[in-house]
Amino acid sequence: MMDDSLIFLEVPLMSTCSDISYFQDINVDSYSENSASAENISFEEAGGGIQVVHQLRKHHIYWKTSGNTLELYEYATNTDMQQIQFRITFTGSKIAPGFKLVNTGGQLVILCATTNRVYKVHLPISRLKERYLLSGLSTSHFENAKNRFDFDYPDNIVTASACLSSAHATFVFALMSGDLAVIKMFENGKGSCHLMKKNSRISRIWSGLNPWAGNTNLESPNDLAIFNIKKGDQKVIAICKDHKIRV
Repeated sequence: MMDDSLIFLEVPLMSTCSDISYFQDINVDSYSENSASAENISFEEAGGGIQVVHQLRKHHIYWKTSGNTLELYEYATNTDMQQIQFRITFTGSKIAPGFKLVNTGGQLVILCATTNRVYKVHLPISRLKERYLLSGLSTSHFENAKNRFDFDYPDNIVTASACLSSAHATFVFALMSGDLAVIKMFENGKGSCHLMKKNSRISRIWSGLNPWAGNTNLESPNDLAIFNIKKGDQKVIAICKDHKIRV
């Protein structure tokens, strides 16, 4: 008996075929004082997806980030619903790594970080059987002050990660200097920023015993991820330039 989770499906991204029933361009004004420097920042393209079973229908949502553009696609495998597609452009910034879609059961939550702003967008899952989960997504979701939090780090971002808990969303940025920037975003656009300096006591615990011997730049993260370990407890796991994993 074949497990559905082992089935590979080929999905035509940015398709111009007739199977697209809906397409929308969304432009988000994301200009800030650091917009000029963002032009010199580049991140690798990334992508992923989730499956949501709703009203006995399997909805597949895929995403792709490239430069300042986020592409979202949704289709259902066991219905005649056609594919819908969104292309979201963040003018004046670049999309940082770590984009995440989270299904909470009653909502679909979009966690997106750019070079000057983080977004937490909630899309209620409709009870209507014929509705797409991404239905209603618009510019207002990203420009609503309750769904975004601005920050200002003059240092270039190397990588980032995001995680959703019951109380807030957490975004972690690894900066070129080796420091870590942690943003907690609560409801109604309220949030907090904390910069963890690589020579601070907290980061010394993070790096282990005698962390400053040799080239300290080797202990800067190349990649990282944040996870919910248990209720109220989040952990950041990083792969550093010295090929060590730090928690």
